[in-house]
Amino acid sequence: MTDRISATSIPAPDTELRALTLIQPWATFIVQGHKTIETRTWQTAYRGWLAIHAAKSTDLVDDPAKHTFGAVVAIARLVDCRPMTVEDEPAALVRSEPGRYAWDLADVRSFDTPIPMRGYQGLWRPKHAALASLRSHIETLVA
Repeated sequence: MTDRISATSIPAPDTELRALTLIQPWATFIVQGHKTIETRTWQTAYRGWLAIHAAKSTDLVDDPAKHTFGAVVAIARLVDCRPMTVEDEPAALVRSEPGRYAWDLADVRSFDTPIPMRGYQGLWRPKHAALASLRSHIETLVA
């Protein structure tokens, strides 16, 4: 399980914040600390805080009651994006394939109460009202 965040490591109000939508159970695995690498078929130059958004789809889970859907469940720092290797497989929980990129996540912090919000494909910016709610929740993570 993820730890609480310290006051010195929360994103400042003027810090750029992006979001990434993942289908379940992958978002839960990130929150639980089982998955520290997310994989995509595209790379990004962005490094910084990410809101981890759980998609609405229940297609890949056996017991939907164990997961959150359609909400931001955590924040994490994206610290690197590079071509995926076989060595990344245990942290990514998927097999390496040509053309896949490993997105290294750090400082994952979950929210006690997920923030309902619509997700989008790609790396997206939360809209103003959603961003205000996110920042409010981030402040509650301070130990």
